[in-house]
Amino acid sequence: MRFGETLKISLFKFSEYQKLLLVRNFKTFLYLLFLSLIMVLGIAAKISPVYIHYGSIEKLCSEKLPEFIIKDGRLNCAPFTYDQPQAGVYIKIDPTIEGIGELPSGYPQAAVVTATDINIRNNYKLQHESFKDVPDFSNKSIVNFFAKYEKKLLIGAALLLFLIFAIRLACNALVYALLGYVANVILIHAPVSFGNAYKLSIFASTFAVLLNTLLSLVGLNAASTLMPIIILFYLIKGIMSCRMQDGIVIETLNADEENTDDTDEFMQ
Repeated sequence: MRFGETLKISLFKFSEYQKLLLVRNFKTFLYLLFLSLIMVLGIAAKISPVYIHYGSIEKLCSEKLPEFIIKDGRLNCAPFTYDQPQAGVYIKIDPTIEGIGELPSGYPQAAVVTATDINIRNNYKLQHESFKDVPDFSNKSIVNFFAKYEKKLLIGAALLLFLIFAIRLACNALVYALLGYVANVILIHAPVSFGNAYKLSIFASTFAVLLNTLLSLVGLNAASTLMPIIILFYLIKGIMSCRMQDGIVIETLNADEENTDDTDEFMQ
């Protein structure tokens, strides 16, 4: 099966979802990587306006990063306070005091930085660091770092995100496959194995991934909450397509069909 036809069936041809079971495992893996690539490109498109405006991370840091210096275990910079109770975020930097700063209550995300210490609360997990354990550096050090390694860091970050998204999609597909398999055993009664349900769950993620990526570009994150519901809906419809109205299997997988499928060009 060609890639274009696979994509069309995954998006809206519920009645032909049984054909996706004929896609070889390697091509299914390539399809999962394709979905991961879409997610990476979505993030790249979201941050590209800022990157294009400044031209580089080096220039962004040079213009926006406040001046500071950490030397001999002490921080020297201008005081700064960021207080957003509705968002649950609090940040205070005050180099005029020393020791461990007290974190305010009621903020899931909070950080207090003094001349000698950093005290952080991240989702109610506390973390403390002392500047005496930090090597000397300043805002200029950060600018120089990005000037030297920016391209390698961008490539590395893109590859890391790609890997993370691929693993996350593969792991989430296991959960959806289990739920779909249980629904099939209890309600649908289609001759679909757990392995086939797992394969269908990868293709069933297509619309949810595209929708979440597009909406995130305009600042809407509602699709991330709806993704499990959308994927399960597609998966259930896909499993139902593996039966005729009278409950007989539409498509029977056999070695001849799989060998024929091998001759197709997946990315054509």
